[in-house]
Amino acid sequence: MAAKRPLLSYYSTAKITELNGAINNSVESITLDSTEGIRVGQVLLIDDGSNSEQVTVTGITSATVITVTRHATSPQAHDTNAAVSHAPVWNNIYLRGSSS
Repeated sequence: MAAKRPLLSYYSTAKITELNGAINNSVESITLDSTEGIRVGQVLLIDDGSNSEQVTVTGITSATVITVTRHATSPQAHDTNAAVSHAPVWNNIYLRGSSS
C-alpha cells in the first residue's frame, strides 16, 4: 500500500503592508496603508521591531481598515509603520510513495 510522504514544507512571511497609525493593546479595528492581498480568515503578523503578534482577520471594512481577533494573551501596542506580513504558515505537499 502506498504511503503519503511530505515532499516540501515552506512558510511565507512576505511583508504586505504597514500600520497606518499606532495601535494600543486593545483595538480590534486596525488601519493599514492598504488591504490589498488580505482576506478574511488570514493570519497576519504585526511587527514593529520591538513587539510582534499574530492576529486573525475577521473582516475588511474598507480599502484600508480590517477587523481582527488578537491571538496573544497579552496583546501588544505597535508603532505606526509597523510591518504587516503573512504569519508563518507551514504547508505540506504530499506525494504517494512506497511504504518501504
